[in-house]
Amino acid sequence: MNRIDGAVGVIRTAKGNLAIAIVWCDRPTTMGAWILKPNPWKAVVKYENPKVDGNSDYQIVDITSPEPQWQISSGSAKLDPNVDYMAEAWPGDGKEGIFGQVGFTLNDVQNLKPDQVWLGVPGSAVTWNYFLEFAKKDVCPF
Repeated sequence: MNRIDGAVGVIRTAKGNLAIAIVWCDRPTTMGAWILKPNPWKAVVKYENPKVDGNSDYQIVDITSPEPQWQISSGSAKLDPNVDYMAEAWPGDGKEGIFGQVGFTLNDVQNLKPDQVWLGVPGSAVTWNYFLEFAKKDVCPF
């Protein structure tokens, strides 16, 4: 199994859009993310970031309207309210490990407040600060 080197959650942006929040132990130079649906697990939408900025310890991927550094490489960001989804993110090509994963439905995340992150599988709402501390203290080994 690939190692986990960070955390992945779902947040609501200042514009009100859903987004994938990614925090890591070691800064990657490139990274990817996707949203999967089950039976069988298949990517609904896949994102790529060919050049991670060197200024922050996390990335935010707006699900429907990604920032310029993120590109939708396949699929569509139209999500169905009656589906259980899994979001994952990884450094580089993903062969060495993942930053983490989060399970969610649109009902789970519809009432997230700006300072909340949906974290875990099956998931629950936590504060942004808890999300960052979880990645740095509980996941990163150093």
